[in-house]
Parts: sequence; structure tokens; C-alpha cells
Amino acid sequence: MRLEVREIRVARNPVDAPNLDQRAAVAEAFHSLPATQRAILVFVVLDDLPVAEAARLMGKSASAAQSLLHRAREGFRQAYREDLADD
Repeated sequence: MRLEVREIRVARNPVDAPNLDQRAAVAEAFHSLPATQRAILVFVVLDDLPVAEAARLMGKSASAAQSLLHRAREGFRQAYREDLADD
């Protein structure tokens, strides 16, 4: 397995950075998901792996991983909207 270090850019100007409420809502929505959904999002969205590679790492078929990714994205959207609505 190949490990890669990625650079994360942080805005120097606070106007360019998401506000703290949005960041907290993202974190809350992400942590509300089941572990497998969080994992597929990390592999595909953050690590930019193809779904087939994420499936291999998770011991799932490509179609199962694609379905899991769809549910994870939908779950994240719903949780994010609910968290922002609660504030």
C-alpha cells in the first residue's frame, strides 16, 4: 500500500475560511455517519481514490462500495442540513 502526504491549504484571511459554525456542522454530520460510511467518504473524497480501490481496501465489491458511497453522501447531506437548521 502506498502512503501519500497531502498538503492542506489553510486560508490566511478569515474572510476566505468557512465560519466556525459551518466547520462544526461538517464535523458533526461526518461523525454522525456509521464507520463504514465515514471510511468510504475518506477514501473517495478526501484521499481521491477510485471507488474500485476503496472497495478493495474495505473488502467489498465495487458495486457494494458504490452503493455505500451513495448512502454516505446522502446521509452526510441530510445530517449537515439538520445540524445547520438546529442552529
